[in-house]
Amino acid sequence: TGTPMTAFAVDREVVPLRGVVPRYPSLLASANIEGTVVMQFVVDTLGRVESASLDVLRADHPLFAQSVREALGRMRFVPAEAGGRKVRQLVEQPFTFALTRRD
Repeated sequence: TGTPMTAFAVDREVVPLRGVVPRYPSLLASANIEGTVVMQFVVDTLGRVESASLDVLRADHPLFAQSVREALGRMRFVPAEAGGRKVRQLVEQPFTFALTRRD
């Protein structure tokens, strides 16, 4: 297993599978608060997020970060590959929370 590889070191980066998105915290939605969370995490060779690797690099609100943490536990990815083998990859990914505008 060893140290996870970065996006620059793999032949094929992880690819998120559709289906799971972070839930917009209702308290923030009702207050019309938007924001972004930037998370760093490791995706293993099975395409799952290693929960111990979760690191919030930036969050506009703690409730947004909590929502992303919960979603990442359910997310699945196509694992990264290097040298024809599946490898663990360190991922840095932004998540944006934006309210739908009705003009």
